[in-house]
Amino acid sequence: MPFLGEVKALTVGLRFRENWISAAGGWAVSGIFGLCGAAMDTALPFNALGKILTPVICFVLGGSVWWSTRYVYWKSGSGRKIGLSFDGYKTPEDDWVEVRTELHHLFENSAINRRVTFRIFPSYMTATEPRWASAERRYGLSNLFRMVTEPSMDKDKPPRILINLRAQFEAQVSMEFGQAVEALTNSVMVYRRPVQTSKDILRFQAASVFGGLLMHLAAIEFAAHRFDDAEIFLQKLDDHLALRGTSSSESRMNVQWLHSLCLISRSHFPGDSPPAAEDLLEVTQKCEIAVEKYGCVFPSIRNIFARDLFYLCRFDDALLQTDLALASNLSELDLTNSKLNRAVLLLALERHAEAVVAFGFVFSDSYLAGFDWNDLIRFADHAEEYGIAPAIFIRVLYRRILRIDVPNQIARRFARWTESGNDRKLLQNILLAKIPDMSAQRLTPSNKSKTSSKVKVASGTSPKTGHRKRKPRSRKG
Repeated sequence: MPFLGEVKALTVGLRFRENWISAAGGWAVSGIFGLCGAAMDTALPFNALGKILTPVICFVLGGSVWWSTRYVYWKSGSGRKIGLSFDGYKTPEDDWVEVRTELHHLFENSAINRRVTFRIFPSYMTATEPRWASAERRYGLSNLFRMVTEPSMDKDKPPRILINLRAQFEAQVSMEFGQAVEALTNSVMVYRRPVQTSKDILRFQAASVFGGLLMHLAAIEFAAHRFDDAEIFLQKLDDHLALRGTSSSESRMNVQWLHSLCLISRSHFPGDSPPAAEDLLEVTQKCEIAVEKYGCVFPSIRNIFARDLFYLCRFDDALLQTDLALASNLSELDLTNSKLNRAVLLLALERHAEAVVAFGFVFSDSYLAGFDWNDLIRFADHAEEYGIAPAIFIRVLYRRILRIDVPNQIARRFARWTESGNDRKLLQNILLAKIPDMSAQRLTPSNKSKTSSKVKVASGTSPKTGHRKRKPRSRKG
């Protein structure tokens, strides 16, 4: 009988969580409670009214228990919550359950399953854009994964499968950032490899979604400036792409570039306020990892590593990294940065004759205006106060470049320092020669007030529009 067939299909389908959270699951739970209430009528001496109300009350109670349990299930969870939804038209749920299980195994094998929580949603809650947004907002979802299967008109052909990913950014992001994340997500989800069994297809679908979710999770943390968390997801994504070996080299290079940015993020600090000793060691170790992994691919990060080593007074190691960077294919500004780093390091090592030549190469460069010379002055002041005596020279030099008067105390100390060694007097030739003019960067009182107003604007409003920041908007992956 058709009715018994439908009942059997529903009963068999209840072994899947997807059906328990759906409306059919709610009716099933309420029906079970109602049957229990009816069974109680035969065992307890109720009157006629009680025999009618007991099953009804149990039926309503069952629906309330089902609704409350489902609500707690969706609201609970630690880490990033990822919503999963399946919409299959006349297709069994076995394949979807297999994909979902394989996806969970991929997160578990990557040792990041504790950072994410999966929650299953019925298809009607993600069928339209407003419903997607409502589910994200109400249950605090960071990601949504929706899989749609449509049977082929030819019974001998497999069904068509559509995969939709969506990410909810906590921080306000630009349209360019969202488009870049979307393009990179689409590229890392592309795999081309022959399959032999039907289960291979499901595994590749799960692996494709796994890569896309990792990209979205990393982008969410990156946009919120939580670089340590983003670095973990990007590392797992790079390992995943290396294991698959089917994504384009450009896609993987972009992932590696983002990963390197996360590793060196804490190395970006003002020149006069480096981290404390223990923190600086940790920052340097992170940067060293980036250099070991990607120094040959992105040689500019060697400049960042050399800067960290300078603050640790490891001048020889810093000079080695600078020379390796100079021997690589650097962009114009990064090349100028390496030249200046080398000159300063030779000065710190008191190889003054070589430092004079190195500064000469720097001053002949046309990209010096790309530096923040006010920050370099603060760096030079901090370096000498930190105990690096040769830094007194760059304290004078950088002020001359900005056409700022050198304080008498610094000038006298510089004179005493140059007189204590014959080769140090060679450095005076640099000051007597024609040096670059960066006076346009000099901070005047009006410029300082503008700078402070910019900081005030950035802390409470959007720097581009001057309006209050809006609530972050979600973007599709």
